[in-house]
Amino acid sequence: AIELQQSPAGLELLHYAVLPVPAGTIRNGVITNPADIGAVIKHVFKTGKIHDKEIYVAIAGQSVVVRQVRFPNMPADEVHNAIQWEADKYLPFSPEEAVIDFHIIGPAESEGEIEVMLVAAQNELVNSHVAAIEAAGLTPVAMDVQPFAILRSLGLESLENQRCSGLIDIGAGTTDVVIFKGDSLKFTRIIPFGGQR
Repeated sequence: AIELQQSPAGLELLHYAVLPVPAGTIRNGVITNPADIGAVIKHVFKTGKIHDKEIYVAIAGQSVVVRQVRFPNMPADEVHNAIQWEADKYLPFSPEEAVIDFHIIGPAESEGEIEVMLVAAQNELVNSHVAAIEAAGLTPVAMDVQPFAILRSLGLESLENQRCSGLIDIGAGTTDVVIFKGDSLKFTRIIPFGGQR
């Protein structure tokens, strides 16, 4: 867990703490025992002297999908409807069993199209995280997929230069690969293997 604060120089790290989680309490990103993880979170906050009770959460695992897709040029509300209509083309699970969101990246190279970052997480994963956070006595304000959360916490999404850069995060169960140019996300993939596999 980390606690950040915005300062004139950018994001400032106020507090952090790391503790192991009991074996078997997280499988493919889904928290199988929210009460146990809630106790660990509570202990992490106490150990790290983190006082904020409203938190932002990064989620990862095989139940999370990030895809860059193209649609005909249209307003954001129409993109939302198009994604709901076509989500099953891009997801390995039923759209009805998932929380789906998107971000319009910008115009595609093909004229008349836009590039959209589609993000989906299975309800089971989202609900398990909410249960663990609430078991710790905290309030989830927002959830983000881990690659994007890392970019934000490092302040990398606001880089002024136009060079392509990459970020690879090798986790226990998944590996996140993110490529961005300046403040524009170009590619991201969550690969279903990590340090424990």
